[in-house]
Amino acid sequence: YSVREEKPRAYYKMFLKLSYECVFYNTTTASWVTGVESGCRTREEIGSNGEKLVSCLCSHMTSFAVLMSFDSDYDPLEETVTFILLGVSLGCLVLTIIAYLPAKEMLQTRSVRINLFLATSL
Repeated sequence: YSVREEKPRAYYKMFLKLSYECVFYNTTTASWVTGVESGCRTREEIGSNGEKLVSCLCSHMTSFAVLMSFDSDYDPLEETVTFILLGVSLGCLVLTIIAYLPAKEMLQTRSVRINLFLATSL
C-alpha cells in the first residue's frame, strides 16, 4: 500500500504521531487481531517520491488491513489548569463590573462607560 503523508486537520497545535499496524480479521471471534498473534508484520519505508509505504508481511491469506492511528502528547492536567484559569478570569471580570456599578459619578465619564461596556461584552 502507498500512504500519502498528510497532516490531519486539527484545531490545536499539538504534535500528532502517526502509527500504522497490520491486523487481520478473525471471523470466528468477529474481532481484529493485532500484534504477534495476527501473523502479520508491519514494514514502513519511504518511497522514491518521498511518500510513506506501508507493507503487511503476513503468514496467511485471510483478510487483513492496515490500521492508522494518531497519538498525541495530551496531558489532562493542561485541561484542568485551563478551566481553573478560565474561572479565575471570569471571576475577575465579574468583580470589575461590580466595582464600577456603585460609583455613579465615575459612570458619567466616557472612558469608564467604555471600559464597563467592554467588560460587559466579554
